[in-house]
Parts: sequence; structure tokens; C-alpha cells
Amino acid sequence: MFVEKKEKFNIDAKLLHRDVKEYLGIKDLKRTRIINIYDFIQVSNEDYDAIVKNILIDGGDLDYVYERIFPIDKESKYFRVEFLPSQYNQREDALFQSIRILLRKDIKVKHSLLLVFEGIQEEQLNKIKKILYQSS
Repeated sequence: MFVEKKEKFNIDAKLLHRDVKEYLGIKDLKRTRIINIYDFIQVSNEDYDAIVKNILIDGGDLDYVYERIFPIDKESKYFRVEFLPSQYNQREDALFQSIRILLRKDIKVKHSLLLVFEGIQEEQLNKIKKILYQSS
């Protein structure tokens, strides 16, 4: 399941876009997207549908929800960011707790991010990865 805030509401993507352009000096960057990825572990189709309908879909006002594929420009550069097993993931925990309340079941959820950058080259993507997500 892929969930992306509509551009008007996607403050995190706007801030990341600004930071990459201003602090990393990547002026070619045209657009930045942040897509939340939710992987449900051992969930029935019925439970999956209930989770999507009652928790993840906001009525279409704030988010785009894609179940299997999402639109991406073939020239875009992207990478996935996952939390380490020992790191607390607030989105993952909030969704788990919501599922527990709604369905009264313990359904394991894994959350990660897909960061998508439009208008940059591979070496610029590598610079973003190195600065933002690799320790020295």
C-alpha cells in the first residue's frame, strides 16, 4: 500500500525539497515526493479492505492511495528508507494501534518511505543519499 499526501498538504516533501536545493546545492531539482509504504504481514483480504477503508483512506481530500503501483516519471530518481529494527517508528505503531482498536487483531505492519526526486542525475541522488541517510 502506497500513500502520498496531495501536493498542497505535503509539508514534509516541501521541506525536503527546500533542504536539498538550498543546503545540498542541487539546483536542478524540480520536484520532491515522499510516499509512505505500508506492508501488512499475514493479513486476510477482508482485514486489508477494512484497514484501507477505515484507517488509511481519508475520503480522498488529503492523500493519494495506491494499492499496487503508483505513478512515477521514468526519469525520476528514488530510493527507499527503512527504519532499523530497533528504531521506533511512530507511523507503524499508530497504524498497529488503530488496527488493534478497529479490528481487535494484532496485524503486523511495516512502514517505510520512498523518496522520489525529479530533475536530478544519478550522482546528485548519490549525494542526497550520502548526506541524508548514511552515517560517517
